[in-house]
Amino acid sequence: MRPTPNRFDTRAQVIALVLLMFSCIAPNEAGLAAQTANLYLPEDLDDVNKSKPLAKSDLDALRNVADWIKSFVTKPHKDLGCEGAVCPFVPGALERKTLGSLLNTSLTAA
Repeated sequence: MRPTPNRFDTRAQVIALVLLMFSCIAPNEAGLAAQTANLYLPEDLDDVNKSKPLAKSDLDALRNVADWIKSFVTKPHKDLGCEGAVCPFVPGALERKTLGSLLNTSLTAA
């Protein structure tokens, strides 16, 4: 069972920030981002061939962030005063496949 998506360790928090930064990449810049060795699109996390090199803990962290993006960042949030997505750039980035998770294994949890 996965931990609840709103409880992230330090590595997952950093990954979430990177996800949001990558969501703002213009389509013509996406090729550069896709060349990053440790960059995973949300659909890559369910592809055994692409996620096989990941440790289970890393894959779980990336999936938690992807779940949080889909369940929170792409949705309206009345407490934040958002009628549309919490981050209006993320839904389009998901459609363009320019939103990815960058895994940095040199980080350690606090």
